[in-house]
Amino acid sequence: MRLSLSILAVFLSVLTFSAEASYLEKEPSKLYEEANVIVIGRVADRFSHWEDNLIVTKISVAVEKKFKGNPSGLLIIEQPGGVVDGRGLKVSDTPPLPRGDRALFFLRAHSDGFFTIMGGPQGKISLRAGKAIEWNISEQDLLRRMIKGSTGLADLRYQIEQSSTYQLCIFDLDGDGVEDDSLDWVETSGSYSNGEYHPVDGWYINNNNDDGLTDDQVISAFQDAANAWDSAGACWSFGAYVSISNDPNLTTAVQDYKNTLTFGTANEDAYASTYQWYWSDTLSTAEVDVVFQQSYKFGVPACGFYYYYYQTVDLQNIATHEFGHWLCLDDIYDYTYFRETMFGYAQPGQCKNNTLYTGDTAGVQAIYGICSE
Repeated sequence: MRLSLSILAVFLSVLTFSAEASYLEKEPSKLYEEANVIVIGRVADRFSHWEDNLIVTKISVAVEKKFKGNPSGLLIIEQPGGVVDGRGLKVSDTPPLPRGDRALFFLRAHSDGFFTIMGGPQGKISLRAGKAIEWNISEQDLLRRMIKGSTGLADLRYQIEQSSTYQLCIFDLDGDGVEDDSLDWVETSGSYSNGEYHPVDGWYINNNNDDGLTDDQVISAFQDAANAWDSAGACWSFGAYVSISNDPNLTTAVQDYKNTLTFGTANEDAYASTYQWYWSDTLSTAEVDVVFQQSYKFGVPACGFYYYYYQTVDLQNIATHEFGHWLCLDDIYDYTYFRETMFGYAQPGQCKNNTLYTGDTAGVQAIYGICSE
């Protein structure tokens, strides 16, 4: 295939500044079109419980205003994660919903009567002090735009401005919107690390992908992703994977005290999701699992316009980002820092995440300290 320089230039600009995700970026107008229900509401209560192999949280939202759909005055949003009987689960890309939080929600209705937020964090626009925070407009302007439907949202973009080049993970155990201050990740990481900061029992790979990737390809992508963080100059090392299996039924995160990377069903619209299991009394980690979304096409390698055109996602590009979540780095949604591996979006054909940027290195060194080797 021969490409003109003009086509290549357009591709490079899209690859650098547009996004589709370790999370899939959705324009607000697209969210409006795809959502079954759109409301403004306030979080009334939360309840976490075990459901199959996961902890999930049901969040009741008192509806103030309806823009699309006709839900009842109190609807229930379901999210993975929460705390039950001293056991906690934190899932990457899940928007916080503390009690009393007021927001605009883009929702997908399910047959069981519950709702899920579309687009991960993009599907919740916080409303505080008369402002729509992540869209950087006033609430009054938001109301005017919503009346116009999807066309009123055409020039908006989800963004969270921040002053730092990295974002540390946050734990809010009781859903009150206040970060719990007992987290000292350098100390508590010892609960699943030995003296050299290797995860206890190492980490495991389950290659059940539907894209025909061989074990060698998957091992190469995941090991290179881990090595990127091992080379960041922090007092941490993932080391080498322990073993690889091919269990077709392992398609979700399961707490079995094995740190496992597998393919299956992740959060909606996400290329992958990281599941951090921990003990809520000490915030010490018990296990970390990563699930790569089976509905997307992965390649090894998959860099450049050809793979963008055929919507093939580079597996290492996504894995490097997810390993950052493992280390307790959260997503960045400030486009000032789009070069960072922990920037919240990626896209097919993109491989920039394979190499850490300055904020990624600074973040992991801030958590684990600086080591020369």
